[in-house]
Amino acid sequence: MKQIVALLVGLGIGLGLALLIGWVALPVGPYDTTPDVLRDDYKEEYVRLVSLTYQVETDREAARTRLAALDALSPTRPLVEQAERWIAQGKVEWMVVPLIRLARDLDAETPVMSRYLQGVIP
Repeated sequence: MKQIVALLVGLGIGLGLALLIGWVALPVGPYDTTPDVLRDDYKEEYVRLVSLTYQVETDREAARTRLAALDALSPTRPLVEQAERWIAQGKVEWMVVPLIRLARDLDAETPVMSRYLQGVIP
């Protein structure tokens, strides 16, 4: 019985110390980040989400501003690169077309994208 009580007291003290350290002594604070420091796969997802948001909002300047968070000097570069890469990889139409439509509306459509759209959308 003494061993069980000692075990429970030890677990209680350990839990109490862990909570004290985690919540009081060394708490983790919020950390804001920007899209340009994300991993490449997250950047790709960010561009895809910007293009999908544009399909709903149709706000060119908002889309350009969101893309500028990835590359301030050339906001459409990540969009164009991703669209062309996905075309080359043979990604499904519903994933590629929003990227191309956004690129077209931002005057960044390339011949590769134009040929793709001609084959997909009559």
